[in-house]
Amino acid sequence: MNRKVTVPPNIGTEWRRLGLPRELSIAFWAYIHNDLAANYEKLRVNRDQGGRGFKHKKVFKDKDGNAHLFVILVDDETSADHLIITDLQHIPR
Repeated sequence: MNRKVTVPPNIGTEWRRLGLPRELSIAFWAYIHNDLAANYEKLRVNRDQGGRGFKHKKVFKDKDGNAHLFVILVDDETSADHLIITDLQHIPR
């Protein structure tokens, strides 16, 4: 069973503040809502020490070939049916 990904308003606000290109935004959110949930069993092994979930790192490239590393903290303990994005860090490469 795939869990539903939940993105709290504060995460959406932080994302918009990053000011990333539209194509990168589309690729990132498609990944979050489709692949993150579909690959949950493989991704959940990197537990966040002291937290309520797991940490996942993913690199995306923009149309100019610049790499963008995202560190995503996901709460998978609060709800059996949801993956809740609790933190998002962007590290340009």
